[in-house]
Amino acid sequence: MVLVSLVEAFAAAREGHLIDVLSYIDMKRYTPSPALVFNAFLSSNNIESLIDFFSFTAWLFYGATMLALIILRYKSPYKEKFRPYKVVIMFGIQLNIDFCFIATNKQVHLSLPIIVFLISIYLVIGPIIENPQIEYLYATLYIVSGLLVYVPFVKYKVKCHRLLNIITWTTQLIFKAVPCEYVPESSPEEEELQESNQNE
Repeated sequence: MVLVSLVEAFAAAREGHLIDVLSYIDMKRYTPSPALVFNAFLSSNNIESLIDFFSFTAWLFYGATMLALIILRYKSPYKEKFRPYKVVIMFGIQLNIDFCFIATNKQVHLSLPIIVFLISIYLVIGPIIENPQIEYLYATLYIVSGLLVYVPFVKYKVKCHRLLNIITWTTQLIFKAVPCEYVPESSPEEEELQESNQNE
C-alpha cells in the first residue's frame, strides 16, 4: 500500500497534478525520496487506522467510478462513441456463455456495476456507523480539499513560480534530488568498459 501510494504521488507529479519536486529522484539511489517523505508525512502512526482510512477512500472512489459508468451508459451509449475499454455488464447464468453474445446483446443489464456500487456504499457507510470517528470527516475534507488545489493549479494552470522555485530548490538540497530525466555521469571505470565493448 505504501509503495502504491509512493508511485501514485511520483506519477501524479510527473503528470503535473502535484508539485514537480515530488517527481524528482535521489542522485545516488535513483529512488523518489521526496515522494516517499511526502507519503510518510501524510501517513498515520497507527497502521490499522491508516488501512481503515485508505479503504474508506478507495471504496468511495470505486463507488464514484461505478456510478459514473452507470450514468454514462445511459447518457452516451456505446453506439455513439468509441470505447477502447469495455466492461462486461451482464452476469451469465451459465459459465459457457459466449463473450460475443454478452457484448452484442441488445438488452443491456448493468448488474455488475450496480452490485459493485452497492458494495462500495456499504463499505463506505458501514465503518462510519459501526465505529464513528472524526478521522472519517478528516478524510472526506482531505478529498474535498483536493478540489481547492486542482481547480486553480491544474485546470486553470495558475503557477506560483517564486514559491515553487523556493520549495524545489530547498527540497533538492535536502534530498540531493534531481529531475528524473537526469542521466548520471558514468564513472571512469564504466567509460573504459563502454569503450572496450565498442572496440570489440
